[in-house]
Amino acid sequence: MLVFYLAAIDNDESKNKFEYIYHKYYRFMLRTASSIIRDSSLAEDAVHETFVQLLKEIDSLRIDNEKSLQSYLYILTRERTIDFLRK
Repeated sequence: MLVFYLAAIDNDESKNKFEYIYHKYYRFMLRTASSIIRDSSLAEDAVHETFVQLLKEIDSLRIDNEKSLQSYLYILTRERTIDFLRK
């Protein structure tokens, strides 16, 4: 799945940033979504939508402050998961 996300990004810096976030925080984001949805396949879909949102914002994201980044990813994942449930 990561290959598809990376194909949508133009520059190498943004690709590296996205890849870092994906590898480091994917499980965290999946646990966050799973705690809300309680269905693993729907949680994966919600996390996918979260990563699609991150693609749009990747150039403006800062990854140098891990606590801030993790908090942002938690909030974004929670919001996208709730939106996913509403659909």
